[in-house]
Amino acid sequence: RYDQTNTDRCESVINITLNFHNNNKELFMPGARFKDSIQIKGKESAILMTVISLDSALQKGVHWTDFLGLVDRCFIEKALSKLIIITTGYLQRHYFSLGLKNPLEEKEIEEKAIALDKQWLEKQNASLAKLTIPLEIVSWKDLLNRPTTINQCSFEQFSQLIKSDYAKKREFKHVVDKHADGYVTRKILHYCKGKEHFDRNRFHQVAINYVLEE
Repeated sequence: RYDQTNTDRCESVINITLNFHNNNKELFMPGARFKDSIQIKGKESAILMTVISLDSALQKGVHWTDFLGLVDRCFIEKALSKLIIITTGYLQRHYFSLGLKNPLEEKEIEEKAIALDKQWLEKQNASLAKLTIPLEIVSWKDLLNRPTTINQCSFEQFSQLIKSDYAKKREFKHVVDKHADGYVTRKILHYCKGKEHFDRNRFHQVAINYVLEE
């Protein structure tokens, strides 16, 4: 499954869901393949954008190595022209103050977000250095501040539209609430450990804010 986005460039930016198959020798690249074709009608090549989920097993270890190998192979075959990696330390800021009596100040939030991105990048330095495909790494905060050619409005403007949908459209609200509740259920023990002022309802609202921004 992929979502194609029209851009001003001759290439297209696409998001692709990956299937990983570690022992399937029939695949053209051992360990990973694209679930759907990355060829776009009328385009010689594509730009691949992947958003990092810090706790995803598919973006660590052998899975990540297999993915990067697949990307480089596609670059050599001229199917891809660039890889964009979005780091998401700043997106995690929604959870930084959970269980704290006093919320963190903006400077502290910024420092924690930068530290998360730095930690992830340091772990990936060796594998990223082997890439031959042109690479751009963009932080979540920088992404939010970038102008867009997709909908001709800023992130803040688009965010208000999403929040309006959440308030007015019952089906959308149900999907968001269910997703947020699932996250709370999976992560509550991790976040409340050692915290004296932990509130599950607060956690659920924070999770909703996270999903809406994402």
